Amino acid sequence: MEVEAAKTINIQPISKGKRVLLYLADFFLVFILTFVFFNALVIPVGNLITNYSGRKNESGAAAKRQYDILYEQKVMLHENVNDIYQYDSNVEFTRFCYLSYYSFNETDSIAGHPQYGHKEENEVVKHYFFEIKNDKSSYLDILQSFNKECNYFDINNETITLKDDIKTNIKLSFFSPDDMSVDGKTMLTNLQNFFMKAYAEVFKDIEKNDLINNGSSYLANKKIVSDLETYYQWQLVISSLIAYVIAIVVYFLLLPLFNENHRTLAMMMLKRTRIGTNSLFTLDKVEGITNSVFMLAFNLPIVFFMPMTCVTFSYLFNIPALLAFLFMGLLLILASLIFMLISSYNKTLCDFMLRSVIITNDDLDEIYRAKGYDI
Repeated sequence: MEVEAAKTINIQPISKGKRVLLYLADFFLVFILTFVFFNALVIPVGNLITNYSGRKNESGAAAKRQYDILYEQKVMLHENVNDIYQYDSNVEFTRFCYLSYYSFNETDSIAGHPQYGHKEENEVVKHYFFEIKNDKSSYLDILQSFNKECNYFDINNETITLKDDIKTNIKLSFFSPDDMSVDGKTMLTNLQNFFMKAYAEVFKDIEKNDLINNGSSYLANKKIVSDLETYYQWQLVISSLIAYVIAIVVYFLLLPLFNENHRTLAMMMLKRTRIGTNSLFTLDKVEGITNSVFMLAFNLPIVFFMPMTCVTFSYLFNIPALLAFLFMGLLLILASLIFMLISSYNKTLCDFMLRSVIITNDDLDEIYRAKGYDI
């Protein structure tokens, strides 16, 4: 660009690498500012206004009622009081009880695990289909299907037992697992997989037809838990957006309006200035407002990361709205980067739409001198 005055001067935009560095510096500072607003202001106020603590307690009580229904209907078993509301450990214990039912004799026991053994309550799958659902054929069909592959069970009408050689190997897994043969370990794995498949059928049926105990519905309680989960996800999304918008307004609008030449904090630190390509002056207030609106789009990935102090990082990928913001933001950033790489003035998409360019503070001083200002 050239400025005609008492003399001709050459104004060079900053290099592509320095333009990327400036964007990253602004991005990082906005990220920090959004993080502070999210955790120190938006989430605490949001939780207070929406009574999230009360909602969470209600959901926790509903989740416990789900477990209680399973226990009281003898569909799930638990060993320790400390694990009573732990799904994974309870399923594992139920699986061991199921295997002990078929591999133990009535007189067998194992130290430390009094519930193991040939006790009717340990055959939870048969109990569910035979006693609760009165649908004996469904379980027998599952067993017959497994038997076609492995032939582990003897089935005589409704009497179901493990074949003697299978029973001996599975029993050994309880008393001396290190002494199991390779074939025995294969038998154990196959039976464990069968149980998990059959147990999954139990829960599929519950999800379809419900399970009631003393007037308490499994599905009704599950809905309470699910509704709060959905509500909480949206609360995280909305809180992230509110914190993000506040940070963008503070960083890209208010801060530039109240400092010389309308610079962001990163611009001040790196000694950079944005000027209009037509006027060769720094942006006015209207252009500053327009820039802050553009910045809402070009920093969108920040929104995705905000709830990471409230939930695990992997959980963020289970929130569709946050994923949408992440992918939209990354797409815009990529498009802007490609545009900058092919632009003769190293402009990003935002620079192009604003009709602006980033230069050094020294070049800005040269422009002012050429325009006749005393610098």
